[in-house]
Amino acid sequence: MKKIIYYTGKDVSSNLTSIVLFIGQLVLAVSFIFIGAGQLISNHQYANLADNLYEYDVINFNVYYGVNPVNLNNEMEELVIEKFKTNKGFSFVNSLHFSEFPNVNVVVGLGEFGEIFDLYPDKETSNDPLVLLGSGVSKVDVGEKIPFGVTEREELVVNERLPQNTSYLQKQTYINLDDSIVILTTLERFNDSYKKIYNEEIITNMGLINTADDELQNFIEVMSQNDTLDLSPVRLNTVAPDLYSETKESVMVFFVFFLLTIIFIGIGIISSLIRLVDNNLQEYAIHRLYGATLKELYLRTVLYVLAIVAVPFIFSFSFSKVASPAEIPLAYFIIITGACVMVFSYFPLRKLKKQELTCYIRRDY
Repeated sequence: MKKIIYYTGKDVSSNLTSIVLFIGQLVLAVSFIFIGAGQLISNHQYANLADNLYEYDVINFNVYYGVNPVNLNNEMEELVIEKFKTNKGFSFVNSLHFSEFPNVNVVVGLGEFGEIFDLYPDKETSNDPLVLLGSGVSKVDVGEKIPFGVTEREELVVNERLPQNTSYLQKQTYINLDDSIVILTTLERFNDSYKKIYNEEIITNMGLINTADDELQNFIEVMSQNDTLDLSPVRLNTVAPDLYSETKESVMVFFVFFLLTIIFIGIGIISSLIRLVDNNLQEYAIHRLYGATLKELYLRTVLYVLAIVAVPFIFSFSFSKVASPAEIPLAYFIIITGACVMVFSYFPLRKLKKQELTCYIRRDY
């Protein structure tokens, strides 16, 4: 095995320039392939979640700010509370952060937020607030306590852990909750703890459920008074199918382009490998004469391919975890990497198998 690794290193060093060029090309193409795949997964998850919300006929709002600063007056606050209490609305705050958990997102769900996104645990609970952990949160565990409140801070006990890939929609954006702390509570309870400083965010993230046209118009008029906000309603059941189709088409074009790029790069890699086999035939023959098996020669070629492919795929996988909207499972990454190594290795191995290596031992070769 040491000899195989030695000769593989020799092959790599003798073709270092072309290998570096191949690696550079593959890093770019494979990175975008993984990002495109992540976008397709995220788009599919968005469509599934939008389908689950179909019965609620959710209406979100595009928000345009007026000339005056946003301030939730009594009439506006009472209307929001009414929507929450009559199961006709929901909102959330996701700009909240705890200094004790700097890298953990915090989402406070209000009204029907927990109901429509199916966040409540199976067993009945009367906790208010109800604290739930995403499946990937490790800084705190069930039964432990987290801080809550802006001035008079209290401690809340973590009640449950959410299933993996639990998510919600922020207007038309799919957001995964695996790395988040979710707190479900009432508007009154939240405002008591945070002194109404998040009221603007609560309004802009507001969603209405199964709302008649006259109720919708009344809500917009109340929220738009005093030239603070102008709300433009967006019905999820109308925009979701179009957004899903448009995103899918654009990502597929992007995906196919870089897939073709990888194919052309692969052709170049295969040509380089066949040329490498041709240049090393006499060396292979001598190795065979001294007892090397065909499997050992094959392994030398496969390791050479792995030296080209491993760095771009590892970098691309790591980059996609940061840049991709959805995480590619590690198992898929291993399968794809192995498949590329096998495909790129097939043609040089086939050529090597068909050669009668003893013919290349002649002194005049």
